[in-house]
Amino acid sequence: MKKYLKVCGLTMAMLLMLIGNAMAITYTFPDLTDSWPGYTQLGGDHVGHPNIYSMAVTINDSNNNLESVVFSINTRLIWDSLFINTGNVNYQAWDYYVIDTTLANNSGATLYDVAANYTYLFPAPQYNYRPDSPVGFASGITPDLSGLLIGVVMTGPRPGDEILTYSFNPGIVMGAGWAIGYTEYCANDVILGTAVPEPSIIILLGLGLIGLAGVRRRIKK
Repeated sequence: MKKYLKVCGLTMAMLLMLIGNAMAITYTFPDLTDSWPGYTQLGGDHVGHPNIYSMAVTINDSNNNLESVVFSINTRLIWDSLFINTGNVNYQAWDYYVIDTTLANNSGATLYDVAANYTYLFPAPQYNYRPDSPVGFASGITPDLSGLLIGVVMTGPRPGDEILTYSFNPGIVMGAGWAIGYTEYCANDVILGTAVPEPSIIILLGLGLIGLAGVRRRIKK
């Protein structure tokens, strides 16, 4: 019995360590968004450039803080917009918004709090891709002064195939039903990702319990 309790203790300690490491969860979304939902689709998934390939959302620690949003992208344009919904029934009940006015790393990006009565901003007339698809906010936003945004960085591996990373300090807590969207200023390509169930922790616990049962059976023999 003492041997079994010792094995149980060690196994549970290992499971807790694994669960702690599993608390950083990344959700990856391929670019399957034809157009901003509810707005006009022109020319399929994207028209010309830029082209968004995928979005990866990482949520960290037991408080579900948003850690990063990473895009695989071709030919990024300035004034691109990131929309964050921390978990409302209506995906367009946005809570935070980031707009970047330069292509320089960690320079020109501002995080905003979004009011309930916001008004969308639409592309300028010279952009003839999706003229009625929103590309940002025209009103209803205020700069966030909490220092939640660490920065926005674009890296290689090579021109035309970049990795665009939005990084955040703890404080943007993601609940059930969250949604994150991104669009370029020309609105020629957009992407929207919503929360999906993450079974990894449940699987770890299940495997641990199965292992304990096996150990007990061997000890009894």
